[in-house]
Amino acid sequence: MQGISWTAINLEGESNHAGTTPMKLRKDAGFVAMKIGAYVRDLVTKMGGNQVGDCGNGRFWP
Repeated sequence: MQGISWTAINLEGESNHAGTTPMKLRKDAGFVAMKIGAYVRDLVTKMGGNQVGDCGNGRFWP
């Protein structure tokens, strides 16, 4: 038995992350995307069995 679910997520941030921008002022959508990918892996690992999870692709641009 197989079930497939697709979800599209758009994240917005600001492209001023290099240089002197303090970490607390950054709006880094790429970091959030990586956290989502890590969460998906953790979730399916905790579920066990033959569960799978995937974050198919990502596009980054300023």
